[in-house]
Amino acid sequence: MKQYVFNLLSTTYRFTYYKQKQDAKIIVFTFGTIYSSFSSPVFGFPFLISEGFDHVHVAQGFKKQYQELSLEEFAAIAKPLCEGKKAYTYGSSLGGYAAIYFASAIQACAIASSPTLPAHPSAKRFPSDKISIKHLPIEEFRSGSRGYIFFDPYDAEDVSFLTNFIANACPDLVKIPLQFSGHQALKILVEAGLLKDIIKKIIIDQPDSVSINNVNLQDTSVYLEESALHHEKNGRHQQAIDVGLQCLAKKQRLRAFNAVIRCALKMGQVELAVQLHGEALLKYPSERLMRLPALAYQPDGPVCEHPERTNK
Repeated sequence: MKQYVFNLLSTTYRFTYYKQKQDAKIIVFTFGTIYSSFSSPVFGFPFLISEGFDHVHVAQGFKKQYQELSLEEFAAIAKPLCEGKKAYTYGSSLGGYAAIYFASAIQACAIASSPTLPAHPSAKRFPSDKISIKHLPIEEFRSGSRGYIFFDPYDAEDVSFLTNFIANACPDLVKIPLQFSGHQALKILVEAGLLKDIIKKIIIDQPDSVSINNVNLQDTSVYLEESALHHEKNGRHQQAIDVGLQCLAKKQRLRAFNAVIRCALKMGQVELAVQLHGEALLKYPSERLMRLPALAYQPDGPVCEHPERTNK
């Protein structure tokens, strides 16, 4: 493998080309997530190289959201690399948006997980990341390339962005719903050991549909955590506790801790809340955890209905 870097001195975007020693027939351009930067781990590496594909990672300057990279600039660097190759773009979250947007510049097939643009006025998931949008408006953008979209049908914001914007921008979509996978939908496939085979099949075969048996995902900690949050949101607090504890038995996930603690307090299960809060502090000493009301530590004290949050 040989490595080349384009636009090395730029503070806004950088291309790194991982080229096979032998000529490859497929090239994949990948993009980072919202908090990625030049020094972040490379999305899709080394998997894409190990499968015999050429790999180009397009990194953003921290929180630039690829807005400093125009379609024309992208095409000027990418098109010469694509000569004689079938091209794909691939990313998750912000990287998923970028994969769809830039695919049109090189007639690539886009593979995107939970695509979103945090700078977009409709985006609520990253409220502090509103910057000036310099790309073509998603409402007006049209791509003639096929796209494969992984998403959680229970994630209202991702479904809204997909339905109102991405579907219009990329009419030839193959939608791949992953129930209770959350915004980072690919993680559930990683945990289930399915992601590499699915991505490889899409790249090699470009199937008209992608079917994933949900039964294979239901035993993952990602599924259980998102399911617990779904129960909590709909007022099923005991179900949220039960499913959340199943998740924590598999993997101690932060949002599962918080969901079970909140629901335990609402259900008057103070000892459980205190126990899990202590475990969570050991696992996530610097993360955002529930702040237990002081009275929760008193055997006969009332439980706060709406416990506060704090940054520990």
